[in-house]
Amino acid sequence: MTTKHRYAILFVFIAMILLSLACTLGGAAETTPTDTPVAQITVPPSVAPPTIGGSIVVPSPSDTPAGPPTNTPTATPTPIVGSGPGGCVLNGTYIADVTIPDGTLFAPNAPFVKTWRIRNDGACSWDAAYQLVFAEGNQMSGPAAVNIPTAAPGQTIDISVNLAAPGSTGEFTGKWRLRASNNAIFGGYTVVIKVAGTPTPTITPTKTGTPAGGIWSGTWNTTYREMILVQTGNTVTGVYDSNTGSINGTLTGNRLSGTWAETNGTSGTFDFWIEGTGLRWHGNFNKTQAWCGQRAGQTPLSPCGVSTWYGTWITDCGPTDPCGEMTLTQSGDSVSGTYAGGAGTVNGTVNGTELMGTLKQGANTATFKFFMTSNGQQFQGNWNTSNAWCGYRSGSSLPSPCKLP
Repeated sequence: MTTKHRYAILFVFIAMILLSLACTLGGAAETTPTDTPVAQITVPPSVAPPTIGGSIVVPSPSDTPAGPPTNTPTATPTPIVGSGPGGCVLNGTYIADVTIPDGTLFAPNAPFVKTWRIRNDGACSWDAAYQLVFAEGNQMSGPAAVNIPTAAPGQTIDISVNLAAPGSTGEFTGKWRLRASNNAIFGGYTVVIKVAGTPTPTITPTKTGTPAGGIWSGTWNTTYREMILVQTGNTVTGVYDSNTGSINGTLTGNRLSGTWAETNGTSGTFDFWIEGTGLRWHGNFNKTQAWCGQRAGQTPLSPCGVSTWYGTWITDCGPTDPCGEMTLTQSGDSVSGTYAGGAGTVNGTVNGTELMGTLKQGANTATFKFFMTSNGQQFQGNWNTSNAWCGYRSGSSLPSPCKLP
């Protein structure tokens, strides 16, 4: 054997020894799996667990974050139409807010009457079994349901409910719906009001004596105890008689007209006229009942009661003297207007329910005296004392007797 052959055999022998050592060391590092299952925590995929200090924490039921999960489906809104008795289509279309436009300001706990104008755009006839029902939001001390006027398809009606402002401040929304005689719910109408932080506005006199916020804002001593008003632009709201009554009105020149409501459920209309200095006003409620007010230290205007004469009257002043329609304008106790198609003029003064003054048609002049009936829809009276002259507003009829002395 040569030296070269001996080195080759030695090299192969050393390589086999090293390979054997490598296999032995690798086998010592292996472990045998056991049959014992490893406990695992399963986290629901729809909820991402919170992390604290870099560790994953699985929330217990009491630790579940408040609020709906992100994959909660959005509720389908209730349709505004429905099926009435016999399958007829129910649909009540909102037309207008007759009273209390959205955002009207009230003193805490002030009562008011909300009225919506609604049109029956369905095929069902709304009978006496139909109601307006509270749906959601703030009920504002309102009833659970109120009856509504009957309405044929295509007819428009006014629906009212007696409410009261909450005792706390803020903005409040109440939602109301209609319920058919078969209990189907349809329509959707809201009332949105704001409640002031205090029922008594802060009054800052100006050089002209006009309170901050408007000439009507502030406290008044009235025929029906203290009244507190808040004026915002041409809208005036307020309370009277220790918050048992509320006022909601709109300005037209020096006249404030609107509705009043009381906690006992009574309500009606009013007309107030303020004098130029803004310290006193006089007028009425329900067109004929006296109501006046003044700032502290002032005396009431005379007359206090001023009935409502403005508007159009259908009149009768005798077969030989056709008077036709009479259209009047009014500023407090001063009234003027025309009759007989504009051929004649009227100028008079109001005291309570009585209007008296002079007439003129061409070269002829005469005196007149009219007496308004208690409902404010008719008047009786005379011209030149001995001649009958009476009239009525649209929707009423001529009074009897026509002539009053």
